[in-house]
Amino acid sequence: MTNPQTHALLGVQTYFSLHWGTASPAEWFSLAGELGYTHIGITDHAALYGMPELYGLAGKSGVRPLYGASFPCADGRGVLAFVLKYIGYGNLCQRITGWHETVDKNPSPNAGGIPALDPAHG
Repeated sequence: MTNPQTHALLGVQTYFSLHWGTASPAEWFSLAGELGYTHIGITDHAALYGMPELYGLAGKSGVRPLYGASFPCADGRGVLAFVLKYIGYGNLCQRITGWHETVDKNPSPNAGGIPALDPAHG
């Protein structure tokens, strides 16, 4: 069995992901702390709505946030994208906007993939 303290809880979706997540960022931080995780990756559905709350929780809980978003793909799978440094936040915001523009113009389930995510700039 692996030690949960050496792993981050990734791919967590909060109630900011309508129809996907049900718990608040605070509830997820509490659970991660109870389970001994040191990091949690909040990846709401093509959005960063929970970032202000996440930022406020980071210093109080002892659990470090990993900021990110999830993007559903046409084939039913998804991609998780995380911010690694300051410039990555702006890049991720651009990718989220591009994804929404694509989906809004062609709302069919086969609207295509997601904008390219460049880990070298994240």
